[in-house]
Amino acid sequence: MGEASAPCIWDGLEILDILRYHVSPALWYNSDARSCRLVCRSWSEAFPLERVQIGPSASESKSDIRTHILSTVCTLSISDSSSSSLEWIRDAVAQNRNLRSLSFEQLAGVPAAETLVHVLRCNLPRLRQLEIGSSYEIAPEIVSMLASALAETRSPITRLDISNLKALTLLENALPKTLRRLHIGTYPHTNELIEQFIKCNQTVTSLKISRLYHASVEEDAILAQRLAGALASNTTITKLDFGGIDLKNGNELFAALRTNKTLRHLRLGWVVVEAQHVTTIVDCLCQNATLQSLSLSLESWDENALGRLFEHNKSLKKIHIDTENPSDLSNMFPGLAKNSTLRKIKFSRVDSHFIERLSECLISTLGTEFVRLEKIEISYSSMDETAASKLADAVGGLTNLRILDLFVVDAGPSCAESFARMIETSKSLEMLGLYGCKPGDEGLIRICEAVKKSASLVEIALGGEAHSESAVLAVHDMISTYKRLEFLDFSGTDIPLRFKQLFSDAVLQNPNMYRCEVCFRPDENSPEGDSESLDLKHELTKQYW
Repeated sequence: MGEASAPCIWDGLEILDILRYHVSPALWYNSDARSCRLVCRSWSEAFPLERVQIGPSASESKSDIRTHILSTVCTLSISDSSSSSLEWIRDAVAQNRNLRSLSFEQLAGVPAAETLVHVLRCNLPRLRQLEIGSSYEIAPEIVSMLASALAETRSPITRLDISNLKALTLLENALPKTLRRLHIGTYPHTNELIEQFIKCNQTVTSLKISRLYHASVEEDAILAQRLAGALASNTTITKLDFGGIDLKNGNELFAALRTNKTLRHLRLGWVVVEAQHVTTIVDCLCQNATLQSLSLSLESWDENALGRLFEHNKSLKKIHIDTENPSDLSNMFPGLAKNSTLRKIKFSRVDSHFIERLSECLISTLGTEFVRLEKIEISYSSMDETAASKLADAVGGLTNLRILDLFVVDAGPSCAESFARMIETSKSLEMLGLYGCKPGDEGLIRICEAVKKSASLVEIALGGEAHSESAVLAVHDMISTYKRLEFLDFSGTDIPLRFKQLFSDAVLQNPNMYRCEVCFRPDENSPEGDSESLDLKHELTKQYW
């Protein structure tokens, strides 16, 4: 893009991503300089920074600029391990007293490891999150270096992600004493190591285990058995997330879920089970008195099991069900109607018939002591006009509902009236997400009019299709008129650039609005590829972060 069109002020810089692969020759920045992403045509243009004008002083040397950036940034992601980059990263980061999150995506070779070790031994006072990755088995001497640095660091690291690092021996004695959240990956012959870690570690409260290779049924059975034994004795882990595992032989693990007294959050992501195992899982969870959050993505379901879980479990407050066959869940609704503890429900990949049944179930509980939902989320699903209308009836009567988040793929203009009715009739709804919904011009205008009549809405997400000038002006009028609005996501629609100043003024004049995501495109009479217009396309989006 040539020289940058305006200087970028680095004071208050929070995020800098140094990327090896780039998509656009531009420096994205915002007027408040709260975030910055450097995007160049190639790695050679990113270092050194000759082609970016960084102020306020144009006389700063390149080395001063580099040092200033990396010694003040709060979140840093490094994806290149070339020696020319590592040298100044190593020196500059050592002076950093703001760094909170560091991602080292490729621990390639000794120089990269030495750089990371040097950074860890600098005892960065605010470093909380560390991610280390490598696409291949790293050498023993590098593992030793890293283990020593992690064990000795006095940086208060609470979150560590080594899921892409084939070096699980780090679990033995190398983890920081401040560690609370850990993400690891499973590899051949690591099951015993994972078991011993869970049994012995007394600091980690959140553990995520990712399957990173194709294991045999026998290997998964051993892992499930070892996890069961570990969970039976662990007293610190409150959040467990694992998936991609064959649990046909997981009865011992399921039994551990029944007796565990510390687990609060459990996610089983695409585990392989049969229908009778679903029954076993649910029976165990029905007797668990401490679990508060449950996410299940199973390849098969027992059609009666989920209803029993809703009816008999007295501790769950949040549940997420992901299924490829929503008809398998058809018998869950009587149990849901008797539940009084759930506050948040999420269903993924369901259809219009399921949404109709869910809405009817919720309507049947209105005015009773049951179903006190605060959030409903439906994602990657389909919805027709009838389903939208029944959901609107339910939303209008749920007096505790604050958040409705919809990501539906085929909710067209025929659903717009129902969306508007939700907004007008609900007295409690504060956040409404209509991601993927395409209400059309008349539908969008109707929704904007409804927002202006809302008694509670403060955040809304719209967009996802091209709109006429009248519809765009209706969104602008909503921003100008509805003073309760705090956040608008309209980023799925490219608005002609000529409306930029109009939107900017409206946002700035709305006293409660703290964030607005809007994308602008060059007007039809603008030259194609006009750099100024393309830069401005992203400016408002970045300005209100």
